[in-house]
Amino acid sequence: MIEGKSDSAIGTERAAASMNDVKINERVVVWRVVNNEKRRVLATLLKKRICEPKIASCDLHGKIGKEDRGTIQEEYEYFVHFDGQDRRLDQWISGEQFIELAPKLSTVDIGVCDVRLRRKRRRENEDELLSLEEIGAQKDHHRKAHPEKNIEKIVFGRYEIQCWYYSPYRLKKKAVDRLFICQNCLLYTEDRRRFACHLANDCKQMCPPGEHIYEENNIKVYEVFGALEKLLDTNSVHTSYPSSIDCPASLRMAKLNFYCQRLCLLAKLFIDHKTLCFDVENFIFYLLCEVDDDGNHIAAMFSKEMYSANNLACIMTLPCYQRKGYGNLLIQLSYEMSKRAKYPGTPERPFSDLGEISYKKYWLWVLLEFFDSNAMRKVEDVTVDDLEALVGINKEDIKDTMGPIGLLSHLKGGTYIVHNPKLDQDSSVERPGPPLRRLNAKYLMWNAKTFDRPKRRN
Repeated sequence: MIEGKSDSAIGTERAAASMNDVKINERVVVWRVVNNEKRRVLATLLKKRICEPKIASCDLHGKIGKEDRGTIQEEYEYFVHFDGQDRRLDQWISGEQFIELAPKLSTVDIGVCDVRLRRKRRRENEDELLSLEEIGAQKDHHRKAHPEKNIEKIVFGRYEIQCWYYSPYRLKKKAVDRLFICQNCLLYTEDRRRFACHLANDCKQMCPPGEHIYEENNIKVYEVFGALEKLLDTNSVHTSYPSSIDCPASLRMAKLNFYCQRLCLLAKLFIDHKTLCFDVENFIFYLLCEVDDDGNHIAAMFSKEMYSANNLACIMTLPCYQRKGYGNLLIQLSYEMSKRAKYPGTPERPFSDLGEISYKKYWLWVLLEFFDSNAMRKVEDVTVDDLEALVGINKEDIKDTMGPIGLLSHLKGGTYIVHNPKLDQDSSVERPGPPLRRLNAKYLMWNAKTFDRPKRRN
């Protein structure tokens, strides 16, 4: 016999609960549509709120009778995090999606329970629930250490964009449904009228405050330096950027810093692991803009730390501009800069899930393109050190790319070689498709400076 409640009693207790009975941070089983298929998944309740009230009964004119005034039903919706999933997928769900409280097997004394029966039940539960608990353990720890999303949507240019993550904007409220951000100077406000007035009368900025270093068709990339001075209040400075005639160099530097801080706040809405928001003075920012008759529209960006061996710190493409190849184009740009600075590039870690996919696909594409070249078609093997110098990709990234597909060998003495996939009979590499956009190096108007190279170690 099992002491305490039986399994059937526990199951009945869970089934009897409603979503409104669930406590914050308690785990539940809910319905979720994944790839057009309805599945049972594990989730954690983060918060709940009252929906618009629904009236149980009223007359033909929409008036509530005296006897029915107490029948206004309050309905809730619930904000949940799905176990093992990225936080950008957190969403509001209805109470109808609730199935039961998550099983709490630790509450049952399993000391004398039949081992085979226990294992069978556990396997059935694990197969039924899309939990991915082992994969998501680190992400769950990261979620608990970071604040919940505080801005539901932003109005940016012609788009209203759903936000993914928390960003430390200085807001009047703890959380807002909509934040208005000027796409030119990045001023932000919760007040629609103030925002409209700013666009109509105040903002004189037409493009990012830096030199454009790349231009092809309707694409421009601007290089903007973080300032040497920090601002204490990121929302207190006037939003226009005076020319060199209108203000001293120190004020211009502060305003550049102000712009970069707001750029980081914007990026943080879509980058989970980003911590840089106000300490921008040692960073350079590269902004990709779509250009039309209405001006420059920020679509994507990446940052790079000065004197760093990393050729990229953070990269972000706004959701409304994704699937256009802009992220990959910026990755190509960062490596072209590394080549001109004469050092093998590598991005800063940790990766986001989307970032890891993008980089691994890019590295494999570059390496396979290299072996497809006429000079390499009959070369059987290349050392990782030589390959690093030839393609400009860090040797560790080369090993991480070619090792899992069986094209890397370790020789005596610590030397690694990469086998030519064209000549390796055992190789069956699934080739990634080419980038939607290819960087044309002749349009890059940029030369490496001292701070574009890593510091030399004594």
